[in-house]
Amino acid sequence: MKDSGKFSIFFNYGGYFVKLENVVDYLGGSFKRVHGLDVDRFGYFDLKEEVEMLGVGKFERIVYRVPDGTGKEIFKDAVDDSVVMEMIRDSTQKRSLVEVYVVGENQTSKKNAGEAKNDVELGVEAHKEKEKNNAGEAQKRK
Repeated sequence: MKDSGKFSIFFNYGGYFVKLENVVDYLGGSFKRVHGLDVDRFGYFDLKEEVEMLGVGKFERIVYRVPDGTGKEIFKDAVDDSVVMEMIRDSTQKRSLVEVYVVGENQTSKKNAGEAKNDVELGVEAHKEKEKNNAGEAQKRK
């Protein structure tokens, strides 16, 4: 029996957004699905904490994909509790997966960061050159 008071988030991090004509896609990076999050207790700071547990050092934005969204409404910045509540509501009402994208991050290499018994690691490596360039630029800024 599924616990209706819980939800899951599919995190995309370490990659980057590209726009080709009218299509926006997130390329590269890694993916991680986190299960068993409490719909009544999860807020913006919990979302930021989950991102930090992925091993992400610094990031510019956290964005989620709006289910059934089109055009400019396909992605929305998660900036406070009200947006996170909307994200959870969309997920539970539309029975869809919450897809979150971490934008402009400085990925640290913490292999087991944030692992818990209810997490499933789906590590995907792509676009190594882009990540290497991003790491070099981050070092220059320090």
